[in-house]
Amino acid sequence: MAAARENIRGVAIRTPPLKLNAELPGMNLFLKLACVSFAQIVDAIRLLAARHHVIAEAAGAASLAAAAAGLAGGGNIVCIISGGNMDAAKLGAILDGRSPFC
Repeated sequence: MAAARENIRGVAIRTPPLKLNAELPGMNLFLKLACVSFAQIVDAIRLLAARHHVIAEAAGAASLAAAAAGLAGGGNIVCIISGGNMDAAKLGAILDGRSPFC
């Protein structure tokens, strides 16, 4: 794969090879990639902190951002929320209604 570009620490952006599922027979793991904005990730971080008292780094909140945007399909959805590796200034900006990523 080509080198990935990282805009948010822990979230790498690249185009996967077209034959990814073909390379993993019987392992249909990569069904869909979703793209969310910085604003959607910030909203997810804010939601986790305010409603659930969970501090997640941007990469950890990306799955919730995709689910909240309706990009994760229907039915039951499980989001892996990880990390707490965010500096206080960035977290403070997010909780204050601003985005430190733009």
